[in-house]
Amino acid sequence: MSKAWGINRTLRGIISSGAPSSFLRLHPNVTFALDQEAAMYIK
Repeated sequence: MSKAWGINRTLRGIISSGAPSSFLRLHPNVTFALDQEAAMYIK
């Protein structure tokens, strides 16, 4: 569940230094590769 929480924060939370990976959303060419556990709460 902690993986899913971190990924959800990265992809859906505000972009901030509290979630450094959230800054990847600003890059024009990023691909996120997730396993099933990490992606289970992404809709």
